[in-house]
Amino acid sequence: MYQAIYIIGCLLGIPFLPVLFIQGRSLKRKLPVLPEAVHNRTGCIGDGDALHLVTLGESTMAGVGVEDHRHGLTGAVAATLHALTGRKICWDVFANSGYSAEVVTKELIPAIPSRPVDLVVIALGANDAFELKSPKQW
Repeated sequence: MYQAIYIIGCLLGIPFLPVLFIQGRSLKRKLPVLPEAVHNRTGCIGDGDALHLVTLGESTMAGVGVEDHRHGLTGAVAATLHALTGRKICWDVFANSGYSAEVVTKELIPAIPSRPVDLVVIALGANDAFELKSPKQW
């Protein structure tokens, strides 16, 4: 069903391909490449009995645009969980900018240590969308 909708959408978009191609190349040249966060891929906030958080994915989770994961999405999730529960939140970040769902599955998931985890937050999809993957490939 979704594959058929995807194919119909692709066919309807054919007349716009030249414009989309030119816009895409222009946008890719103009967009700055921001570095990933380099500090605190692991960390904790609060005291006491800890909840263990793993964040997994692409640039959003990799902390693109911030220097420290405490100031990125992982830190925001940990701070919110700490505020809501009053418990210590410890996190591990397994994310790299530019990774697709397939690469995350092959390279990052096996790197997660086998220890208890209470919560996993996954941010994926943008790179797969930029690669124009069909629903079947997803």
